[in-house]
Amino acid sequence: MAMRSLPLDARPRRSTATRHGLVLITCVMLVAVACSSDTDDPDLPGVYVAVIRSLAPGVTNTMPKVIFVESPAAKPLSLEQQTKVVKAFGDDTAVRFIDERTEAVDDGQPQSPVRRDGVLLEMDPSASTSTGATIKTTRYVARDDERTVCVDLQLRAKVWEVAHTNDC
Repeated sequence: MAMRSLPLDARPRRSTATRHGLVLITCVMLVAVACSSDTDDPDLPGVYVAVIRSLAPGVTNTMPKVIFVESPAAKPLSLEQQTKVVKAFGDDTAVRFIDERTEAVDDGQPQSPVRRDGVLLEMDPSASTSTGATIKTTRYVARDDERTVCVDLQLRAKVWEVAHTNDC
């Protein structure tokens, strides 16, 4: 008994919707892989450490005993990343991540100073690549001692360094 083949028009075909669905799924997977690559996910703890070391001392060039760091709610550091930043400063300087400004600022005092003679850095990582990052940071000590700058960083020999600081 000979096998007969089906005519071309009788073979099952994928619908246009199925083909479009497969193309869409493939595109989504490619975008997900591209977005999760290391080139778009810099070492954020290293970036934060570089900015803190650059901006926290202020004009005295001495590191304050307490540094409060506030990240935007949309881009918070994980607890593991926060721990890396805290450990980078050892026992001499306490780095504390906060959720709300009131944790760092004493609004009951004149000029609303930062608690414990510290510094508050509000950091917003706005753009980054595998070798460069820009962090918009507000350095706050009291109502009359506040400045917002954009810090440009470069990755050199696996260490983030401040390349430029500009008013923004």
